[in-house]
Amino acid sequence: MAFDPAKTAALLLEGGLSNSDVAKGVAIVEAESSHDARATHENDESSGDFAGSVDRGLWQINDKAHPEVTDEMAFNPIQATKEAVRIKGQGDFTAWSAYKNGAWKAHRKLGWVALRLSQCQVDRQDARQESLLLNDQLDTEVAKNLDLAARLRVSEARVVTLDSARLAAISRLRNV
Repeated sequence: MAFDPAKTAALLLEGGLSNSDVAKGVAIVEAESSHDARATHENDESSGDFAGSVDRGLWQINDKAHPEVTDEMAFNPIQATKEAVRIKGQGDFTAWSAYKNGAWKAHRKLGWVALRLSQCQVDRQDARQESLLLNDQLDTEVAKNLDLAARLRVSEARVVTLDSARLAAISRLRNV
């Protein structure tokens, strides 16, 4: 199951990564797993200390290097991305072979496009929330105006009633 690169970018942004690290992270995921959240890779004897270990999920988090990351976490794109941000820490993406061997560079454009798409989605959501807020404010103002209009109609009715009563009183005084 392929995971949307723009969602990966959004998760990385939420994790506090810079724009360039977000684009780089998306490119690394593409190089590591083609955004397949169920991807696995069993390391052979050429992997040295990691022979027999398994790289798992979207980020291909190695089960031996990071035993604190369970299979459930590694195969869940949201949790795996949070773990990737934690593993990256303040440094660079040196924990990923696609970064070390430069394979991520072939996917840089995808990284930047995914970043921009995620930012547009955030902008759209912000605009939608602002629109809802403005509609609520407008509804409140309309309700106030309707209430004022109703009060005005009552006041006008009272004035008409008072005018009628005044005219009737004047008429009676004239007849006296």
